[in-house]
Amino acid sequence: MRPLLFLTAAAVFGCGGVSARGPRLSAIVPSQGANDVAVEVDVTGEQFEPRVYTDFGQPSRSYRDDGFSAVLVPTEPALAEVELGQVQLTADGALHAVVPPLAARGFYGLRVRDAFGREGFLPEVYRVVASPNRLATFEFERVGPQRPGVPFTVQLTAVDADGQTVDGFVGNAFVSDRTGTLTPGSIGPFNLGRARQQVSVAAFSPSDALLAADATGKTGTSNDFPVSPGLAVQLAFLSAPQLLPVATCSAKVEMEARDSFGFPSDLEAAVSARLDAAPPDGFTFFSDSACTLPVSQATVPAGGGHLEFYFRGDTSGVVGVRVVPEIFPNSTQVQTLTPLAPSQLAFGTPERSIRAGECSLPVTVRTLDRLGNASPVDQLTELTLSAQPAASVGFFSDAACSVPTGSASVPAGASSASFYLWGQAVGDLEVGVAAVVPGMLAPAVQTATVRP
Repeated sequence: MRPLLFLTAAAVFGCGGVSARGPRLSAIVPSQGANDVAVEVDVTGEQFEPRVYTDFGQPSRSYRDDGFSAVLVPTEPALAEVELGQVQLTADGALHAVVPPLAARGFYGLRVRDAFGREGFLPEVYRVVASPNRLATFEFERVGPQRPGVPFTVQLTAVDADGQTVDGFVGNAFVSDRTGTLTPGSIGPFNLGRARQQVSVAAFSPSDALLAADATGKTGTSNDFPVSPGLAVQLAFLSAPQLLPVATCSAKVEMEARDSFGFPSDLEAAVSARLDAAPPDGFTFFSDSACTLPVSQATVPAGGGHLEFYFRGDTSGVVGVRVVPEIFPNSTQVQTLTPLAPSQLAFGTPERSIRAGECSLPVTVRTLDRLGNASPVDQLTELTLSAQPAASVGFFSDAACSVPTGSASVPAGASSASFYLWGQAVGDLEVGVAAVVPGMLAPAVQTATVRP
């Protein structure tokens, strides 16, 4: 009698624990692969069940038939289905398979059939992309006019020699520009052959362009675009602070209109600015280099960006030159005026009134230039002291009037000397001071009074 042959889980579903439902698919990993290489994938899901044949009469004839097949089903009807190779059931209940090379690019669903003819399907789960090895160049989305320091978005696409997107390129690209100030210096990683990122250029240029390159030397260049200054928001000093003698016409003071990033900019409309000085005494602004045409304000014309003026001051010291535009914040620069050479003596303290037999407060004599500014001497300068009538007072070098003197000294680099008076005879008198060297400094005279 012929032995019985049993087909386990084939004739009656439900007997032997085999489900009547087909495979249930959940994912394929990886979900993307290049079209120039074979890609190993794993398909996960449920109810991946083999077909088992058992011959109790001849056990050697029993065998297990995994019998799984898998096909990529294109989303686009024009594309052909792709049969996966080496489909095997793994120990952990998943399917392992190989996507063959040269599959057409596009989206695919996955259909799996088991040995019982049951099927499971998962739509749009795998994408065949162009190989990164096909990268020929990078294409930039058109770049419009830009402003220095203002971020803008760059879109970069990896393309092949036919101009098609290399959607399998997922690397990075180094980027730069003609000014050498582009930041950041790379874009990526790419997603399906494209990348978007914000960059900025820190310098202005009438014709800038971006350059992209990858590690293999593939490059691409954007269109030319201008990087122009932004709208003017301030008038700033372009020339340096000056140090010059009083009564001297200054060098040109230059100012320029700048945008919010500090770059030079042209004005869209004329701007007037008031010119102020602090302290204002003896200080005048001029429009010409000879300082003959006084001005109190200046105007930057529309389309221009520069303001120029000159100044002259008669009082030594530091002066804050302030420019007050009608629509912009004020700008101030400190100028320093130095005195002319000393040419005269002058008393720097009020007329003294003292009691007979008492010592006065200090009497100070100063060396001045011809405009009355304190002017230091360049060497030790001796001064002679005198009084009319001579018997009215005595001169002393100390506050106790214990060290008589007939002179005072102005040290080199200084502009003053002091002495004291001691009252002797009641009445008014004149105190005189003169340089020992005749004609060196004009002398000075001051009245003093000795009271009873």
